[in-house]
Amino acid sequence: MSRRPSLFTLLLLGTASLVAPTATAQQDTPPAPQPAAEVPTLQEAGALLQQGDLQAASVAYAKIVLAQPENAQAWQMLGYSLHMSGDLDRALRVHTKAATFDAVRPIALYNIACVHALQGRADEAFAFLEQAVEAGFNDPNQYGSDADLRSLHSDPRWVALGRKLQGLEVGEPAFESQEWTEAEPTEAAEAAALKKRGRTVALASVPVEQQFDFWLGEWDVAMNGDFVTEWKVAKELDGKVIRQSGPYSMTVVNFEPTTGKWHMTWMSTEGHHDVLVGAREGDAMVMHQKVVREEAGAIGRWTLHDIHKNYFATKWELSRDNGKTWTTEATMECWRKGAAQEASASAAGIERYEFLLGEFSVEYKAMMPDQSWVAGKGSCSAKRMDNGAIVEKQKLTQEDGTVWEGVTTRSLDPESGRILVNWTSADGQVSVDSKAALENGKVVEISGGEDQYGAFRDRLYFTEIDSAGYSVWLDRYYTESGTTIEGLYRARYSRK
Repeated sequence: MSRRPSLFTLLLLGTASLVAPTATAQQDTPPAPQPAAEVPTLQEAGALLQQGDLQAASVAYAKIVLAQPENAQAWQMLGYSLHMSGDLDRALRVHTKAATFDAVRPIALYNIACVHALQGRADEAFAFLEQAVEAGFNDPNQYGSDADLRSLHSDPRWVALGRKLQGLEVGEPAFESQEWTEAEPTEAAEAAALKKRGRTVALASVPVEQQFDFWLGEWDVAMNGDFVTEWKVAKELDGKVIRQSGPYSMTVVNFEPTTGKWHMTWMSTEGHHDVLVGAREGDAMVMHQKVVREEAGAIGRWTLHDIHKNYFATKWELSRDNGKTWTTEATMECWRKGAAQEASASAAGIERYEFLLGEFSVEYKAMMPDQSWVAGKGSCSAKRMDNGAIVEKQKLTQEDGTVWEGVTTRSLDPESGRILVNWTSADGQVSVDSKAALENGKVVEISGGEDQYGAFRDRLYFTEIDSAGYSVWLDRYYTESGTTIEGLYRARYSRK
């Protein structure tokens, strides 16, 4: 089994992310193994969860499952902490692992269903809810009150599931106290529109200072079904300010930690200047305006609601009785641009990597061998060469000042039809190949190696691909223990 020259090389060789540091690239062997990190107890990890520190709790539970791969309770709680933090892709994989243990299988199946529901996959959600019921997880109050399942309430299968949980015969009325309501069958057009919108964004599971991130990207804006304008939304000032720009207006939004409120300033080419303050209210972001320019004595509010990955709606309302009643003055629908870019990730050949082209700013976090976290920032750029290959250059700076730099080349082998991925350090001393694959519509790059815990196989995924950028995360599977560490590396690449 080959060995690699540094931790970050172990994590990320052959990827579009970090590479070995210039200062250590000439080493041919890894650093000496460090003593195994102290393993917390379930009680200690649970205390972190109770304190609301979801990141620390997930790290603690990850340490437990690494040391105790048969600890069913630790797997369940690792999935729960990831789920509550909004890291749904990783949570789904951990829930799936937890479901292999009889002791926690019923709740794990239920949690799998919740993730599918939050990500807009109703068929999968109902399939796993049925399995959860059969496994013994059958409290109707839990099902009926869980906000994760709210997207299923308009589906006729929800009513059938409610009757099954309540032990009712067909035709017998459901209990009035439950949230099981009859719904008209979803029309084909509605189903297609829902699919186009993408997964639901569960704002309650998003850190409060990131709850406007769904707005990032480029949008087509329609009013009454007719296109009216387009928005470009990006982060500025070291990611602390979100700015929306369009041909006729501009909006600046920032989060104020001391009050827990969002502040919004809207300006237009006609000289308008409005100031709003608000926060998340339920599943929507609601911004309130105390002084309405066009009508003295009225108050206003702008609501961004029905939020999905590729869609959200807005409404502007006025109240003329100090908030007792509201009148809707205007509504808009916003559809994300760049669907072709997202689809390119499922294309054949080198075209699947077209979403990498351009210039990006990068923010990342990675787990060190002692399972502590490091963070950093940087930039990367990718160009298509004359021979069709995509060449990506990257330079990142870790928070302690360490610089990471290298080049990744992706090219199509005309004989085999395979995509060849090669990473080379900036000084040319280290070169590693990875295997490119496409799994369930996601671009994956696979490599192997060995560290202090044993032989492993890395799988690096590209996800959340849209016009605003893309995300990267890495899972590591230890072949001897059968343990997977979820999200060993995670990064967001934001298009400049």
